[in-house]
Amino acid sequence: MNKDNLHLETILAHLSDFGDVRDIYGASHMPIYQTATFDLKKQGENPYDYTRSGNPTRESLENSLAKVCGGKGVILTHTGIGAVALLFESILNYGDSILIDRDTYGGTFRLLKNYRERMAVNLVFTDLTNHLEVEKLLKNGNIKMILMESPTNPGLKIIDIKEIGQLSKKYGTILAVDNSLATFASQKPLEL
Repeated sequence: MNKDNLHLETILAHLSDFGDVRDIYGASHMPIYQTATFDLKKQGENPYDYTRSGNPTRESLENSLAKVCGGKGVILTHTGIGAVALLFESILNYGDSILIDRDTYGGTFRLLKNYRERMAVNLVFTDLTNHLEVEKLLKNGNIKMILMESPTNPGLKIIDIKEIGQLSKKYGTILAVDNSLATFASQKPLEL
């Protein structure tokens, strides 16, 4: 099967065909490994030792999601806010500025409030549907990241990801898109 240009439905039906993880018994779909630990005598040979740091089920799912989302890789977290926290921990430094829409998920806002207090992160709130205002704020050159949702939660406001992406690229700003509500089935931020 040629794996390029497949429809989402075909990819989802053949998830086990993507990535490097294969079931050792040839199952058509990756079984769910529920074990917490693996054979520690083979540590170094076996890529898995403790489920929290990786297991075949999770790696297979990460490979599949990378394919359907058009990404180079995926890191699964237990919750969406866990993914947002991982993003912040990976990218933000003391005193950085984040551009964020006023209509942002409350959990994200509470997490950002913690970063504001702990790391002096500057939260710049705006209406991300107002592209002129966004460009004006980006021209200053002090925005490290734009964090957006589309649709927003809870207001369901639609923000033009492609337009914001072009602005972020123009000004060298990182763009992070929370795609929780739309999901990869109906919206692909990486393509936009």
